[in-house]
Amino acid sequence: MTIHDPLEPNIRPEPLLTRSELRRRETASTAPTPPVTRSELRRRREALSHPPIPPISASDHRPRDEGIPSREHDVLTPAETVNTTPPTTPTEQVARRVAKPAPARSIGRRIGRTLIVVGTLTVASSFMVGMTIPAETVAATRTDTTARFAPSESDGSAADSDIQAFVVPEDAAAEDLGRSNGFSVTSVPQLAAAAGIRYFSGSLVLDPDAEVQWPFPVSVPTSSSFGPRWGRMHEGADFTPGEGAQIRAVAGGTVRIATENGGAFGVTVYIESKIDGQTVFSRYAHMLRGSLGVREGESVSVGEVVGRVGNTGRSFGAHLHLEVSTGDGTVDPVAWLREQTGE
Repeated sequence: MTIHDPLEPNIRPEPLLTRSELRRRETASTAPTPPVTRSELRRRREALSHPPIPPISASDHRPRDEGIPSREHDVLTPAETVNTTPPTTPTEQVARRVAKPAPARSIGRRIGRTLIVVGTLTVASSFMVGMTIPAETVAATRTDTTARFAPSESDGSAADSDIQAFVVPEDAAAEDLGRSNGFSVTSVPQLAAAAGIRYFSGSLVLDPDAEVQWPFPVSVPTSSSFGPRWGRMHEGADFTPGEGAQIRAVAGGTVRIATENGGAFGVTVYIESKIDGQTVFSRYAHMLRGSLGVREGESVSVGEVVGRVGNTGRSFGAHLHLEVSTGDGTVDPVAWLREQTGE
């Protein structure tokens, strides 16, 4: 007995199933599926491959030029429509296949083949044109060119006034260029070799009548100049023409010192000179032992050899240490020589 709540809506109960109905339903659900014949399978395949064509209504006539966008991220505007209707006839299927763009690789291959064909034809045509030019044409062109630039027979009959040349008169006499004043020409290397100089850097303007001369006949390098050096004053200039080079007096005068025991100066010569009424002293230090060419108290002239370059005394290489002193004290010998010689 079923009791219904008066507040609930009136619900009709499901009918009860008997045992025989339950057994029949179980037998129907477990019954085997009847086998499918080959003809039925063929029919089903044809139905899947050729779906039925739906009827075309008037609303399906859309413009053919409006279709699916070419890129996935394109956005359709409300005015655009999408045509997803498959081709209904074989003609439309062929038209769509033809309208598909060719791959980029195929286009590149076609362009490459076209260029190869054009290049081959150009080379072949050039070769054919070259083979068809007669040899007489080339020979004629060469002959014309030779004749154009060859001198004519009339060139030999030019007037004497047209000749671009210097004509010496028949009565011209040769001038004797012999030197009668005893001058000779000597190169810088010859001057350096005559003075025993191995290292030189150029020539000097020498005036044989000047009161002051450079200690060497050519310009030689210097290893140390006048001024502060190694924490003390270097009161001279160091010339480096090479060991054994002749040293000449920069000015004439009287030899005050000529010794081989000059202490730190080694073999030294000290000369007192008078230049423009002013007393000038010049010192030649570190000379080669046994090379003294003057004695104390002897008078010397400008340019006279007083010794040779050496490495005696407190010296670290063959060089001439030259000092020049005036009434104002020790001066830069290089600057003083340039001022006196006009260098």
